[in-house]
Amino acid sequence: MSDPLPLPSTPGLTVGDWQFYPSIHELRRGDERRRLPRRLALILAELARSPGAPVSRDELIARCWRRRVIDDEVLSRSIGELRALLGDAARRPRYIETIPKGGYRLIAPVLGSPDLPTAARAPAAVADAVVPPSAAPAPSRSRWHLPGLAALLVLLTLAGAVAWRRSAAPATRWTAAVLAAEHPYASSPGWEYDPRYSRDGRWIAFVRSDPPGAASRVWIAERAGTAARPLTPEAGNYTAPVFGPNGAEVWFEARSKGHCEVRRQALFAAGAERVVECAPRVSGGLDWSPDGTQLAYIAPGVDGQGGTLSLWDPATHRSRALTVPDPADGPDGDPRFSPDGRLSYVRGPDTERRLLWLDPRNPEKSSPLIDDRNSIEGHAWTPDGTRVLVATDRHDFRALIALDPATGTVTRLGGRGASGIDIAADGSVLYSQAVYNANLWISPLPAKADSAKILAATTRYASQPTLSPDDRFVAYVANAAGREAVWLRDIAANTERRLPLDAQLRWVRPSFMPDGRSLLLTAYDANGPQAWRHDLVSGRSTRLGADAALARWSDDGRVLVLARRDADDFALYVATDAAGTAEKPIPQATGVGEFHVGRRYVAWAGRNDTGVQLYDVDTGTVRRIAPRIGPHNRYDWLLRDDVLYFCDYATDRTPTLYRLDPSSDEPEVALGTIQPDTIGTSIAVAHEARFVVFGHVDRLDIDLMMAETVR
Repeated sequence: MSDPLPLPSTPGLTVGDWQFYPSIHELRRGDERRRLPRRLALILAELARSPGAPVSRDELIARCWRRRVIDDEVLSRSIGELRALLGDAARRPRYIETIPKGGYRLIAPVLGSPDLPTAARAPAAVADAVVPPSAAPAPSRSRWHLPGLAALLVLLTLAGAVAWRRSAAPATRWTAAVLAAEHPYASSPGWEYDPRYSRDGRWIAFVRSDPPGAASRVWIAERAGTAARPLTPEAGNYTAPVFGPNGAEVWFEARSKGHCEVRRQALFAAGAERVVECAPRVSGGLDWSPDGTQLAYIAPGVDGQGGTLSLWDPATHRSRALTVPDPADGPDGDPRFSPDGRLSYVRGPDTERRLLWLDPRNPEKSSPLIDDRNSIEGHAWTPDGTRVLVATDRHDFRALIALDPATGTVTRLGGRGASGIDIAADGSVLYSQAVYNANLWISPLPAKADSAKILAATTRYASQPTLSPDDRFVAYVANAAGREAVWLRDIAANTERRLPLDAQLRWVRPSFMPDGRSLLLTAYDANGPQAWRHDLVSGRSTRLGADAALARWSDDGRVLVLARRDADDFALYVATDAAGTAEKPIPQATGVGEFHVGRRYVAWAGRNDTGVQLYDVDTGTVRRIAPRIGPHNRYDWLLRDDVLYFCDYATDRTPTLYRLDPSSDEPEVALGTIQPDTIGTSIAVAHEARFVVFGHVDRLDIDLMMAETVR
């Protein structure tokens, strides 16, 4: 396979109002800097090669997405993103002009002598567009370049058997520089995720939902980049495809209405066969043992809840459970075999997962690979078994790291937004890359379907809003500058500023102190979460307490509540002094996932609990309320003025904000339609429920990226 197209290495050139630095993917204008994704830097460099001259769509695709599955819509979307970063508009362009049926041209003046390299054109056979699901033809002899279906199956079976029994794998040298050469493999208007290589590395299976978030299909394509075709002709809810031991089948999960089953389907035959039941409400995952005798999957847990790591034997058609996770720890998921036959997997919900591994012959003894809780969205072993690549937010934002299980050494690789990942026998990596655009919205209450408007827009991910005591300011978390940072916005003046916090730390979970002059924050470093106090006037930050991970004051300033690590969970304490150096435990407040503090009450929810526990500071009693709060909306609630607000679906499936007064026997009251869906506390409600601020993902692109190793 040819090398990825290199970026131009020029010192910079002027494009209109901007200074463009191709080699570092950056636009600059005065003090303003805008980082370009790699593909957008390539497009702008190609247009700048011949300013004023049309560049055809085919030529841009061939030069900027060489040897990959790309369609016309992806180019149009990328041009739109590039225009937005340049401050351009399609109707009245100042930078990029659309040539009807002819492509695009750069109409802004270009100054300088960009010594841009000449890119070789991609082979014509590789530049085929993706075949839409509705138009995908049945495979023919000429399309697949093989003498017949029988011969194809024989070749696939032999190739799979040879790859399965390969005893020595080449050593790979994974570095950040290698991953920087990533390039799109499949990119369409829909989402592509859960990619897997065949054992011989020739074929790729993945899931595509089109339109985004709709029903999905399992697709297959040649690694060389020829047009993909759907393996499952009917749309459904499919996940976790993996090639079978003989290389001629794909196994996958099929989900529907609280049910999950593992199915298998031949590559070039209609119809799928049911194999075994899998856990319906967890992330799941499939993988075959190196010798092809055991399928690892996630079976339903006790009473059908959660998920347990299990092995299915194709010879006996029987399953064997390897783990029985405590419900408080969360379900197991994402099983992956190492080359020596050990089995790694994640345990925990959502953003609080650990990476563990065990020997299937002695499953009672599991060991941690990553013991602190993080978002782990996928992992895979290198062919030589010396590294495991993990998609995690353990360091800064979610990206890929390489972990040496023998020494615990971690190498940061890059690949921002990486999730599901697989590694071919030659060491090449394929992974899903999610690009989010999540903004803060504001709506008066009661809310109507069209009453919300954007309050704070970002090109990345804004979340965790919290209102000041006078409701004038909103503090929130955003990663527009890289790592998570905290911003302060004046709602009425429509101005904001980034707080001067240590840029080497990740800052999350802001909450105002009662006087409104300071914020309580959580900072993440290599030692885990730590609670801090930040003075908004002086700009100084001080550590709060000895081992406190999170902290929140009551609305009236009477009570400071601290969350501390308790084994693998959080436990809550009421501080007995303002510095948080002495405290007493809150009864039953262990295994805490989220908590909020009102005046009289402290409320918390466990990771997998249903309902909210409510502690009365005055009486010391604890009771459970709000049974509609559970794992599905664990971030979408808060306590303010001793009133509980939460979001859930109404009977007509409309996302709705509800108000519940714990001090009365009245049922919850609907406050209108809003749809928060960001991670971390996603809503902030003003006093007397005058308005609500919430985080919402306005755009999510998920494409497949490929990076090839050097050896």
